[in-house]
Amino acid sequence: MHRREFLQTTAAVPLLARKWTSAPPAKYLAELSTLMRAAPVPGAVIGAIGNRDVVWIAPLGICTPASGKTVTSTTLFHVASLTKQVTAYAAFALRAQGKLDFDRPLVSYVDDLPNELARKVTIRHVLSHSSGFPNWRWVEASKPIPDLAPAFAPGSRYQYSGEGFFYLQRVMERVTGHGIGQLVHELVFQPLGMTSSSLVWNPATLERTALPHNRRGER
Repeated sequence: MHRREFLQTTAAVPLLARKWTSAPPAKYLAELSTLMRAAPVPGAVIGAIGNRDVVWIAPLGICTPASGKTVTSTTLFHVASLTKQVTAYAAFALRAQGKLDFDRPLVSYVDDLPNELARKVTIRHVLSHSSGFPNWRWVEASKPIPDLAPAFAPGSRYQYSGEGFFYLQRVMERVTGHGIGQLVHELVFQPLGMTSSSLVWNPATLERTALPHNRRGER
C-alpha cells in the first residue's frame, strides 16, 4: 500500500459513516493502525468537521520511531505542498487589497524571465497550474541552471508546478515588502485563528512536532 492509498481510505470512510458523531469505532481505528504499518505511515491525526466545528479528533501512531512518543491531538505535522493552498489564499487577500492583478504577467512584477512564453505567464496561470512551468527544474552537476520556461502555451493545459508558486511567492514579497512567512501569518493564519501554524521554523513548537519520514517510514 502506498501512502496516497492510505489517505484515500482514511478520508473516504468517515464521509460514509455520518453516524460517527463523537468518535470513530475502535474497529475502524484498529484497521487504520494496520494500514499505517503497511503504508508505512508512522503517525497521523484524523478528524471530522461538522457545521464548521470539530466533531472529533483521533490521534494515531508515533511522532518518531526513535523516541516512540505518541501522536496527540496537538501534534504538528509538516504539510509540504499543502502550503500552495495557503499561498493561494494569501494571493486572493492581496488581490482584494488591490495589490495583485491575477491577469498581469508575472514579469510585470518581477522581471527575470527571458523566455518568450514565460513572459506571458500570469498569476492566474500559476494558481490554476496552467503556467506550463515544470514542477521543479533539475540541475545536472557542473551545468548552469536552465531558464524557467513553459512546456506549452500558458493557459492551454494543466501541469502541476511548484516552480510557479515559488515565483508567485517572489511576486507577493515584492509588492508588499514582506517575507512569505510574515504574509501568510498576517493574511491567513492569524485571521483564521491558526495559532500553531507557521511557514518558518518555530523552536517553541519542537516538542510537539512530528518529524518527516521517507516512503519507507524512515527519517
